[in-house]
Amino acid sequence: EDAGDLQGATVDLKVGQVLNINTGDLDVDSYSGEVENPEIAEFIAGHDDGSAQFNPGVAGRSPGTTTVVLSNKDGGIEDITFTVVVSP
Repeated sequence: EDAGDLQGATVDLKVGQVLNINTGDLDVDSYSGEVENPEIAEFIAGHDDGSAQFNPGVAGRSPGTTTVVLSNKDGGIEDITFTVVVSP
């Protein structure tokens, strides 16, 4: 899913499933995420290990609904707020 398409969206995940967030032209490690209820979902930071880039993501942990806010360290980019619904 493109980061810009997540604003205001509702994303359905299953427990153990990971939402892959495409950062486009922005560095994969430039996003941080805050999950309202970390028992339901977990933000996974993007990183570059020198040979490959790994997009940030959100992993479903247990059934429920929570809000996720993505922030970007690059100035001028507004926070992206969306809802994650995790099913068994």
